[in-house]
Amino acid sequence: MNGERSSRQWLSYRTMWALIVGAQTWTIVFISIGFALVLAFTQAAGPLLTQYLIDHVLLPKHVSDLVVIGWAIVGIGAMQIGASVGQVMVLERIIQRQVRRLRSEWVWARLTRTDSDPSANPDAAPMTSRLLADLNALAHVTVTIIMTVPGHVLWVALVGALMVHQSAGLTGVALGLVPAVVAAEWWLARLQGRWTIRWQTDMAAATATVLETFQLERISRALAAPQYALRRSAASLDRLEIDAVRRATWLGLGQALSTLLSFLGPLMLLVYGSLMVLRGTLSLGALIAFYAFAMQVYIPIRGLLRTPSYLNRMQALAAGLQANFGNPAEVQALVQPQRLLGPLQAPQVTLRNVSLVAGQPAHVVVDGLSMRLKRDDRLWIRGPNGVGKSYLLNVIGGLTVPCGGRVEIKGTVGWSLHPPQISDDTLWNNIVWGRPRINMQKAEHILDTLGRGLGQWSDGWETRLDPKSGAVSDGTKQVVALTRALAAEPTIVLLDEPFVYLDTIAVHGLMTLMVSWNGILVFCHHGQLPAEILSVTSVLDLPHIAQAAEDLCVSHPIVGKN
Repeated sequence: MNGERSSRQWLSYRTMWALIVGAQTWTIVFISIGFALVLAFTQAAGPLLTQYLIDHVLLPKHVSDLVVIGWAIVGIGAMQIGASVGQVMVLERIIQRQVRRLRSEWVWARLTRTDSDPSANPDAAPMTSRLLADLNALAHVTVTIIMTVPGHVLWVALVGALMVHQSAGLTGVALGLVPAVVAAEWWLARLQGRWTIRWQTDMAAATATVLETFQLERISRALAAPQYALRRSAASLDRLEIDAVRRATWLGLGQALSTLLSFLGPLMLLVYGSLMVLRGTLSLGALIAFYAFAMQVYIPIRGLLRTPSYLNRMQALAAGLQANFGNPAEVQALVQPQRLLGPLQAPQVTLRNVSLVAGQPAHVVVDGLSMRLKRDDRLWIRGPNGVGKSYLLNVIGGLTVPCGGRVEIKGTVGWSLHPPQISDDTLWNNIVWGRPRINMQKAEHILDTLGRGLGQWSDGWETRLDPKSGAVSDGTKQVVALTRALAAEPTIVLLDEPFVYLDTIAVHGLMTLMVSWNGILVFCHHGQLPAEILSVTSVLDLPHIAQAAEDLCVSHPIVGKN
């Protein structure tokens, strides 16, 4: 049982590490080690400089060395400040990038996948500000442990070695006092917790007794014995008062003992060290330095004692994340995004009695359409401009809700809209388009197939695309949009007028990509194409409507059927 529990706990910590740290493991490890070394060095340098100042500057009255000591103090302070600020900046950047990546992956997965299970609600766990806050808090707690534990361990080891070097006898006394102070504080904390629980229990019992007394008051009045109720409630309240006084007394005693140990410990060190100075076995500077080291050693020890509370905080935040997501597997899936992005081996699109109304005045695009698309299915939505091809494509992809019926999507979706959309950014960013995981080698292959290999771009991936300048042709925009849709290797590809604006080389390249695509392919096109070349399995002809269509689901009888 204990082995199973520890295994689950280790898996949870490992998952949280991967969730928060991601691919930055060694970066954070090196930062933590470097900061620990700088912290230990600067903390040890202070008492050693104090010893040098007393033994070699003040007592011999070497005033000229004060300048050197002053610059050394400034240098150590600058080193510690620089290390602290640099560590905070680097780690905060790593944390925020990781949290942003997790949010991007999660949102993208939600946008490109809808479970076919009717009981699954794709909006059950939105990436709310609370989830982002929990992720951010979990990241900071995790990184705090990573940063503090190695630093405190190294700090204790270095300070202990320097204490032994100064005086083995004084070190023995100090090490005997440290456990005593720690034990007193631990006992005080445990006493505080025990009496707090007892206080709450007694308070609840007293409240219940008083309420019961109120219920018995009618009976006591009927029996003409009101003193019964008073005695019953008074006993409970008296017990509560006695326990409260006892609790305060014990806590006060514990606090007094802890304060006494904190006072007597350093005083005993100074008395024993003073005897050694008077006997000539220890210099005054060494005594002051040792005293500073002894006071320092409490700080990392207390920090290490807080580690279990940090681990409990991690567990609580992880449990809260899983509860807020609604599906515990999604937290693990964020570590392995391919699991979250849908079942790649079985894509499926199902239309159940779908009805669409478009145009103004409204006209029926489809009425009661039911079909199922599986892997390697090719659906061509054919018809002239204005009949609602793009509207139907948006409904199939889940971007638009149908007027009637239901659409179920299982898999990841890649889109190429019409007209093609690009942003004022580099070629790389236009293809990545905010998605965290894109196969850029696949993207380069697609560009080559479409006749626009990477070598044809002026600055390669860094080529700037400005849609407002007029320098980017519609054909270039279409190539970028198609590459963006296919580079993510989705299991469901939806292309709106993909052959528009393309030259002959790009058209043949796109046909090659469409024929070899391993998944569901749905495209709409108004012209004529050789269906056998594209391996089209289904053709959906929409009626001809002369005027432009506008997506409307109002003022039509079909809406009243739902």
